[in-house]
Amino acid sequence: MTSICSLYSGSSGNSTYIGGEGGGILVDMGKSCRQTLQQMARREIDPAGLLGVFVTHEHIDHVRGLKVFLKNRPVPLYASPATAAALRQKDALPPGVEVRYIDESCPARLPGFSVEAMATSHDCEGSQGYIVTTDEGRKITVATDMGVLPDRFYERVEGSDAVLIESNYDEDMLRACGYPYYLKRRIISESGHLSNDCCADAVEELTRRGVSRFLLAHLSINSNFPGLAFETSAAKLRQMGAAVGAGQDVMLEVMPRDEASLLWAF
Repeated sequence: MTSICSLYSGSSGNSTYIGGEGGGILVDMGKSCRQTLQQMARREIDPAGLLGVFVTHEHIDHVRGLKVFLKNRPVPLYASPATAAALRQKDALPPGVEVRYIDESCPARLPGFSVEAMATSHDCEGSQGYIVTTDEGRKITVATDMGVLPDRFYERVEGSDAVLIESNYDEDMLRACGYPYYLKRRIISESGHLSNDCCADAVEELTRRGVSRFLLAHLSINSNFPGLAFETSAAKLRQMGAAVGAGQDVMLEVMPRDEASLLWAF
């Protein structure tokens, strides 16, 4: 059995659990260790079963809880060389933590899992998403913090059993919100974040390529609403004739900002 659960997701913190027969992994830990463990407990996820933590990039909303967590639970940390160097420079890791490098040229193998990195376009070095394949043949993709889709995104992600994908902002809301101009430019740039419209285009194409579960993630608190993110992608799916909802053609869910989502198993 393979499972996925967003422990929390948004501009203030992100973490995703992926489980398999032999244990599980976390992708990012952007809130405190205490908050992360609380959300794991809500879904009866045992931290003792974690095989490793995969970090997408160095920004605080993805690494805030790492130092305390890894100090008390010394599982391997997986990151690109550039991300690992940045975390050390920022004193975001405890002494002696085991760091294993992963990038597009160097996948990772854990008991029950194979993990491939997918370089993403973001405003830091070494940013990447992950494509996780279990020994049972299930495939889960985590793709956030990207101004544009990665190279060969559709070819690499097609056939996933679930895709957690960024739907960060609504363009009209971003223009009207109180962010300073430089921050708006950063968010909308090719090294920023994915808009609701861009996410919807990706959801539509991936549905054509066999994906039927989408978890919309990393929503901005100031330039998006959960209902708006959902409806932008849902409208695209309906236009192509797909029924959206539990037990329908496509499952589409928006991940909660501060608490764990449902634990989906398949």
